[in-house]
Amino acid sequence: MHIVFVCAEYPVDGRPTGGFGTYVKNISNALVELGHRVTIVTRSANAKIEVASGLTIRALAPFDSLEYLHSNSSPVFNRIITALDYPVFFSWQVRKLLNQLVQLEDVDIIEGSEFAAELFFYLLLKNDASPPVVIKLHTPSFVIRGYNEQKHSIFSRILEFSERFALTKADRVYSPTKDLASVVKHKYGIKTSKVIPYPAPRFKKTKIKRLKNVVLYVGKLQTK
Repeated sequence: MHIVFVCAEYPVDGRPTGGFGTYVKNISNALVELGHRVTIVTRSANAKIEVASGLTIRALAPFDSLEYLHSNSSPVFNRIITALDYPVFFSWQVRKLLNQLVQLEDVDIIEGSEFAAELFFYLLLKNDASPPVVIKLHTPSFVIRGYNEQKHSIFSRILEFSERFALTKADRVYSPTKDLASVVKHKYGIKTSKVIPYPAPRFKKTKIKRLKNVVLYVGKLQTK
């Protein structure tokens, strides 16, 4: 199979990444090991293509003209420019690139996240001949806004509308946990097709003595 992942935060150029980028990196490596072909559509300071055995990374560059405006604008206008650059401009770039890939290569399935609706324009304008599109839930923006106790704004409303639209237009919606699937269903009325836990990388055996009733948490705690 040829699987395409859309993930702006995929770890390229040695940059750190969050949960979505880590998930895509782990699942991509596992799929390549199983003999599948994987293409990553991501974002970087400079546009480039990296090709390895079974894995192709296509990095899209930000809109250069927005950088000048960003450095010469008021805080409010800067917020608008930032939103135009990402996710709006990135989503439009993704649509153009995915259309090219579907026409020139055999793409079996496309997967993205609900956060920032990176597949918004592709889902808005895709035709019936397009390969199936899957959205894997990670953390919708309304959940992040709730955790951080942020007020509703015009930007958050647009972002949440875009995410909801992408979820309704996707062919399948998957969740890593039952709880997140329940939260999204309660908020948007969208039923998750299936719960599929995150893939775990292979860890080397250690000599650490096993203890009873120990819970290991790997991740970060974010309050603001």
